[in-house]
Amino acid sequence: MPEPDLSIYDSHGTTAGLEAIEETVFAGVPVKDDRFVVPVLPALALLTVAGIGALPKPILRKTAMAGLFLAAGMQFFMYSFGWPVRMEYVFSSPPSSEHWPLPEMLAAVEGQFGRQPLSIGILPSLPYFNVSVFQYFNKIGRYPYEIRDVGNVPVTQQIIQDCDLLILKNDLLTIPGTAMYREKFFETLKKRSGRAYGYYDWMHFRLPDKTNAYIFVKERLRR
Repeated sequence: MPEPDLSIYDSHGTTAGLEAIEETVFAGVPVKDDRFVVPVLPALALLTVAGIGALPKPILRKTAMAGLFLAAGMQFFMYSFGWPVRMEYVFSSPPSSEHWPLPEMLAAVEGQFGRQPLSIGILPSLPYFNVSVFQYFNKIGRYPYEIRDVGNVPVTQQIIQDCDLLILKNDLLTIPGTAMYREKFFETLKKRSGRAYGYYDWMHFRLPDKTNAYIFVKERLRR
């Protein structure tokens, strides 16, 4: 049986073309959340290995590998420790002594509405103010609440109606380039003060970044 002709995969032009397609797709994605990026990382890793292996001289391959490790190390330290410069990402950031009142928000919900099973929609997605952190405090406090992210997809009547409470935040909602749906969601709720969707503006919290958090509650829960 004849061996398949794999010479096309040794072409520098093929590797560069695949890399260009990948970069174009990444650049065109309007919401660059993890759920879009993570699935293609294995393919990107294979393309990177193929590209480095296609370099004609050992010194070039070694230089490319060293540069790759250096870039990865620099990103790790910038995301995690803010060194040599701080780089923001949704779920990674340098340690901070700022107090974000997320536990107080959940405690206020419990104080007003008890431990009934409520669905709470979280709109912001920032290093210290996101769904994962709320879920953490929800677990620690042993609250029976369902914590949901409501900003990853276009606003629909169903998403709004499915939540008993909505926790919003004015101004910066997430890192630049990923806020399209979240900003639209906030504008939709605030413009109508939530009344058109059966909510009322219940409580505000001042945040360390000098913005405000808003908790909207379904009218049927009003006391």
